[in-house]
Amino acid sequence: MELLNKYPVIKLHIGLNVANFSSPHNYTFDTGEILPACEKNVAVSMSLSPHHTRNEKDIRGIKVYDVEVLYHLNDRIKEDILKMAEMDAVDIILVPYPVMTAWKREANYTQDEAMLIALDKLRVCKLTDRVTKVISSTSFCV
Repeated sequence: MELLNKYPVIKLHIGLNVANFSSPHNYTFDTGEILPACEKNVAVSMSLSPHHTRNEKDIRGIKVYDVEVLYHLNDRIKEDILKMAEMDAVDIILVPYPVMTAWKREANYTQDEAMLIALDKLRVCKLTDRVTKVISSTSFCV
């Protein structure tokens, strides 16, 4: 499947080409454009691998667990993001926050040049309205 068919891309009125990497929901921008959702099979296949660490705590005699979740990128995720980052037809790749966190951690740890370069295109959406879930077309989280 060609990447631009697998991951929806739209051109915003301001001229930026924005891709949806793996989110199974639409993104509605504050300028009215809608970036379509990825198909369910794409969203599932691009899921991160979690590693959970449970630490038991005792609070007033009640056992509770603090769970730390550390996400890992699989090779398919890395391959697709790296290919998209090379494309002139994509200016911004919207990724879920856990993908951004895992990408930054691995890129900085390994000092992989291609992964560090791809960070220039990776963004997380910035909500302009928490209730309607409208996102900004000019502000993104990195």
